[in-house]
Amino acid sequence: MYNCGPTVYDRQHIGNLYSYIVADVLRRTLEYFGLGVKQVMNITDVGHIVDDADEGVDKMAVGAKRAGKAPREIADEYTRLFMEDRRRLNILDPQFVPKATDHIPEMIALIERLRHSAQCRAARAADRGCACRGEREQAASIGLRPVASGKARRPPAVGFSLGTR
Repeated sequence: MYNCGPTVYDRQHIGNLYSYIVADVLRRTLEYFGLGVKQVMNITDVGHIVDDADEGVDKMAVGAKRAGKAPREIADEYTRLFMEDRRRLNILDPQFVPKATDHIPEMIALIERLRHSAQCRAARAADRGCACRGEREQAASIGLRPVASGKARRPPAVGFSLGTR
């Protein structure tokens, strides 16, 4: 079972911790019914951009500057505080808690494999407006279709429309 862990540039609030409470309830339920669970939760301790569009400044750099400390110092401090807060809420510790900085070479290798995969080529082709028939077929095979803007879009789920609530 995987949980996306926090970016440790500041204290977590109850809204952040809620997702870990939900994951804990799920884990305990699965274990109650006799299923073995190995839980993994990462810690993002480097390179998290403030803007969801991957633009802007790094949250870790902002937090370090605010605290007057090195990014590693605040990452370690806020990771410790986050784990203490989880324990105060009686949330079970995951069996594995990898830190992003401990796995950068593996992340780079994965990104390179993905960049050269058929799905990525198809998504890039759909984003360009599917220049040739082979690219159109590849894009369609993973559910992408071009739109007027030239950007690729996945078709909405049945009964839903893109851009509506």
